[in-house]
Amino acid sequence: MSLLAKKNKPSHIPGQIKQPFKNKWAQLKLAVSSFSYCLSNFHKFNRLVFDHNNFINASIIYQNTSDGIIITDQEHKIVAINQSFTEITGYDEQDAMGRNPRFLQSGKQNKEFYQELWNSVLKTGKWQGKIWNKRKNGEIYPELLTINTIKDEHGNITHHMGVFSDLSTLEIKNERIKHLAYHDYLTGLPNRLQLKERLNSELACASKTGLSMALFFIDLDGFKKVNDDYGHDFGDTVLSMASNRLNNIKRSTDFLARVGGDEFVLIINQLSSKEIIPVVADKIIETIKAPFYVDEHTVNIGVSIGISVYPLYGKDPETLIKQADQAMYESKKSGRNNYTFYSPETLN
Repeated sequence: MSLLAKKNKPSHIPGQIKQPFKNKWAQLKLAVSSFSYCLSNFHKFNRLVFDHNNFINASIIYQNTSDGIIITDQEHKIVAINQSFTEITGYDEQDAMGRNPRFLQSGKQNKEFYQELWNSVLKTGKWQGKIWNKRKNGEIYPELLTINTIKDEHGNITHHMGVFSDLSTLEIKNERIKHLAYHDYLTGLPNRLQLKERLNSELACASKTGLSMALFFIDLDGFKKVNDDYGHDFGDTVLSMASNRLNNIKRSTDFLARVGGDEFVLIINQLSSKEIIPVVADKIIETIKAPFYVDEHTVNIGVSIGISVYPLYGKDPETLIKQADQAMYESKKSGRNNYTFYSPETLN
């Protein structure tokens, strides 16, 4: 039995790996191979995660930026818009997808403008500038537009992307600032600055046509007492009402400005005859003499007018205004509610 057992006992052959050890070696090789694969592809996996996060971030920015975004394909058909595009233009995806962006054009720019725009895009890959487009409701508005070309890895153009911001609010603010620079804050009439510019223009026109021009310097009488008795807010109301009355008297071609607290200047232009000047002066006096009804109060004020005539004694804005101002004070001295023509003899 012992000999038989020895005979049946497997003997070890040099160079042969035992089965349990062989299995462990195979498992180790598989583990090392898997680790090597993970290590070699870790940067790829990391890039995928990075690109995925960037994609999510870009998508968030795309949908939440206040600028409108529009993307077109090679055939200039819209393939994507963001929410701000809809908020600015009024057009949603159903309105815009598959269409050429030219449906947004307002008509304020001509064909040559758009040719120059696309020539710049083709040559440089981009264009930026101010453009006027039209909203879905028909309103025309200004926008700052940037167009960029998108290419693939081979340099072929695949898309164009437009990013634009609505400038209408900025335009309104600029117009408001410009208006305040040239207009009186209370009455809305042109101010002294605009008066000088207009007077220069009127004098140049009168010089060419040979027609006369009259400048009325108008001062309200008794207005200080209104402020003293009722307060400045009440006085501002009376002042606004007086300016409206004066504005209703003038012709569409004439010019009325407020140049001081209760002082106005009226330019009567294109005069072929000076006979109309006293008629206008009398009408101003009667209009301002009529009672003002404010907050159940009745207020009566008057007016004194000084008049200078081009080209009798003055041919530049400063001289004409100064002469009319001097004549106005002569009207006050002579009893108010009247008018005085400037002349060297009258004031000496």
